[in-house]
Formats: sequence, structure tokens, C-alpha cells
Amino acid sequence: MLLLMHGAATRFYNDALECAAIAAGVLILVDLPQPCDYAAEGYRVLWTLCGVGIGLIVMLPAGLLAKHTAKAPSSVPTAGC
Repeated sequence: MLLLMHGAATRFYNDALECAAIAAGVLILVDLPQPCDYAAEGYRVLWTLCGVGIGLIVMLPAGLLAKHTAKAPSSVPTAGC
């Protein structure tokens, strides 16, 4: 439950953190009715966080590149009345 609350709290801050917290919470909740091995649970959460890290590594340069190549809006001269 704590991971799901963190996901809700970071909703407007960062989508990657929100997805990581919600995915980890869901992975744990899915395994609660029939627990198998806590090590497997930890590996699922670890690989989910690794996927989020890869997503951040890919999206950070893409965001910086988009910000760098964006042009300032040009002002259109208006005809005086």
C-alpha cells in the first residue's frame, strides 16, 4: 500500500517515478494471495526499477535535445490602425 501511495503522491511530479511505484506495488499485491518466494518478489521489483531507470536514461537526453532544438516563437508584426 505504501508504494501505491507514493505513486499517487508523485503523479504530478514525475511520470516515471509514478509508474515505478505503482508497478512495484501491483507486483507485490498480485503475489499476496499465494506467496511463493520473497526473493522472486524482490527480483520482480528490482527489474521493474531497472526498466524505469532505462526509461529515464533514454528520456532525459531526448527531453534535453527537444529543449535545445526548440525555437522561440516569432512575433507577428501587427498592422497599426
